[in-house]
Amino acid sequence: MNGMPADPGLAAEALEALSGVLTVYSQSRLAYESGGALYDSLDPNTATIEEIFEGLSRVFGDVPPGRLQQFAANIVDWRDADSIPTVYPGSSESAPILGVENTPFISEVWPDSLTTEADGDDGQYFEIANPYSFDVDLTGWTVGIGLSGRRISLSGALPAQGCLVVTDDKNDLRDASPEEPQNEYGSFFKIFSMLGDGYSRQLREEPLLNLPDDSGTLYLYDNAGNLIDYFQYQNMRLGGVRTSAQRDDPRARDYAKNRCSPMSLELSAAAKAALRSAANRDRAFASAAEVFDVCAAWTERASARSLDSASTSPWTRLKSAEGELDARLADLFAVGEDSGLPGNLAPMESYAARPAQNAAAGKPEAAGAENGLARMEREAVRQDTAIRRASGRINLNTASRAALLALPGMTADMANRILDRRAAGNGASGPSEGYMEGIGARPPFESIAGFLGDETIWSGKSREEKLALFGEWANRITINSQTFFVVAENQPEPQVGRTRPSVARIRSLMLVGANGRPEALNWRFEQ
Repeated sequence: MNGMPADPGLAAEALEALSGVLTVYSQSRLAYESGGALYDSLDPNTATIEEIFEGLSRVFGDVPPGRLQQFAANIVDWRDADSIPTVYPGSSESAPILGVENTPFISEVWPDSLTTEADGDDGQYFEIANPYSFDVDLTGWTVGIGLSGRRISLSGALPAQGCLVVTDDKNDLRDASPEEPQNEYGSFFKIFSMLGDGYSRQLREEPLLNLPDDSGTLYLYDNAGNLIDYFQYQNMRLGGVRTSAQRDDPRARDYAKNRCSPMSLELSAAAKAALRSAANRDRAFASAAEVFDVCAAWTERASARSLDSASTSPWTRLKSAEGELDARLADLFAVGEDSGLPGNLAPMESYAARPAQNAAAGKPEAAGAENGLARMEREAVRQDTAIRRASGRINLNTASRAALLALPGMTADMANRILDRRAAGNGASGPSEGYMEGIGARPPFESIAGFLGDETIWSGKSREEKLALFGEWANRITINSQTFFVVAENQPEPQVGRTRPSVARIRSLMLVGANGRPEALNWRFEQ
């Protein structure tokens, strides 16, 4: 933009001051490409869980549907204000796809203790952990042994960073026939030599607890009966060894077989990192960049794994890889404006559509209240209002160096690399979807994902640095412009005698329609 200050700080202030007038005719489409067609980008704050899954399925066709449904549920739970995990509609009753909330989870199950069946399998237990920074009142909560089995009632507060172990025999005091004294046999205390501290490490006895030795499912419900978590385990009849089924990440329902570790609350590094950002949940997404922070860990079925497995790590990576979510999320999701036209424009208020005003201005009146062209144009705009658009975004394919420098965090070196990349061109021929046919070569950046993945632009930037900058820019940048002016002027014939040649100049505001062709929004005579 001519006259824009070279200093990035001053340029940003100038754009802020001028934003009210600079964005009047600026429109870009919020869309993503799939299978050669354009679809409206999804607003992660308003899209339904089914719409999110449908969009993910279009873009990530190589990812199992269950994983995409899990990610859709996690997006909904990120934005909503409650603490009830979202169940994906139609998923299995016994093993539903359950979203992620900041709630306690079942962290460990030891169904086949060292004590024999003949002696009551004493010492078996399950553990509920609260890895978050706030206490949770478990009064009225229950744990179900299977969908139709016994319900274990819970009560009291579970402190932050605390855990509750429920066993069938705490210390033999309520055992009608205690086992003969021997090491690691009988009650929980005899096996583990611990009784907890009564506060952050709680131990509770439930004499009627009887966990299925080999395979089973435990369900955790809140005081309103909402399903909060569940733990499926298989092949745990291990014949008297100190090995339990353990989860080290509350965001995923897979588990590992490892040496029993009640009351230890050991979490994976990925889980600890996620919990540090837990305060970001239960609020609206500020931009599409935050979708990259949503966990997508998922397990198709309960299975054992090693604790150092990466299977529960979020796979929102900027580098594309088969079976993972990648930078295409940046085009699939967009936070911001919806369909609409510039606020001060009445669609298709063209000369031909206003016979009364034209007559008052001394211009020839069009035949009828609205001619066929105006009706056709008005209908085209009416149909286009369903398209998601945004105003005032900086087009990475056309913006000047000064405009690029107005973006927060943009450096002169990076702006120069963007300009150099644009000068090098796309290398592909033919029109791009969403652009006018016949305009020429395809633009250098055909998607936000392409921009984020272009190492000539991001050389030396880490994934975290990329996401930090994209977080600042997500609602400020685009790769397309959908409005432009066309000025048409006739070439008058030479004057003959007293007959003066007619001169006409028309200025028209055009909008790229859903079919990639221009439609007139507004036009007027200037001479």
